[in-house]
Amino acid sequence: MGCGCNKNNLKEEDLNVSEENRINSKISEDLFNNKNKDDTLVETKNQDSILDSKNDKENDSKGNYNKKNGNDFKKKIIIKNQYSQRVFELINLIRLNPPEYSKTIIENIKYISFESIEEINKNNDMKEVKEIPVYKKKVKVKLYRGEQCFLEVAEILANTPPMDELEFDENIIIPLPDNEKDLKNPEFIKKRVEEIKSHSNINAYYKEYIKNPEISVLLMIIDDNEKSNGKKRKSILNKDFKKIGIDSKFIGNNFIAHFSFSK
Repeated sequence: MGCGCNKNNLKEEDLNVSEENRINSKISEDLFNNKNKDDTLVETKNQDSILDSKNDKENDSKGNYNKKNGNDFKKKIIIKNQYSQRVFELINLIRLNPPEYSKTIIENIKYISFESIEEINKNNDMKEVKEIPVYKKKVKVKLYRGEQCFLEVAEILANTPPMDELEFDENIIIPLPDNEKDLKNPEFIKKRVEEIKSHSNINAYYKEYIKNPEISVLLMIIDDNEKSNGKKRKSILNKDFKKIGIDSKFIGNNFIAHFSFSK
């Protein structure tokens, strides 16, 4: 147990997701419950090796994953919903073999495009048309740097050695809001984290708004956001982190997930 006062702790204010991302992430609860199975995969030539956890044993025989760990981590999570379970599995698969996931990142560059938006120039209050990169596959998410960021992150993962899986820890799960007012309140998650720190350590935490588990993990790893600067990815791939807490649900039409990490 620790106080969690490390100056390098990841704070929620560093990871605000734009309102546009929230709007783009609104989808029906039927899809969240996986009634549309086509919505659960990011298309990639390598999805059988990294996005399908059923192939753990085969990958182990090829030297890709640890067979024992691949079987064990599925037993550690208390299954609350399909998103939390799947994201937990994917994160651990990536930690076991980061270079393999770099191929998935490269394959998903094809879903990046540009869209024109109107913005007000703060210097002269005039409307300007700006081209912005977006990732568009099942959901549409505004990017900051686009393809260049995907390429750089793929290179990072290609040179990242394997690390231990994370253990799912119910003690560090950050409670979710019950209404839209608390959902929009940036102080809500901070207060809940402080409450948890009275009995358990949390070294990093953030929110996520994309309900598709594969796309959610992909964009957390890319973390192409002007404010976060890769902090979500660094949390997921921090070899010193041993535990993770995940919870997720819909509040009206808005999906939200809380992630927490501990050494």
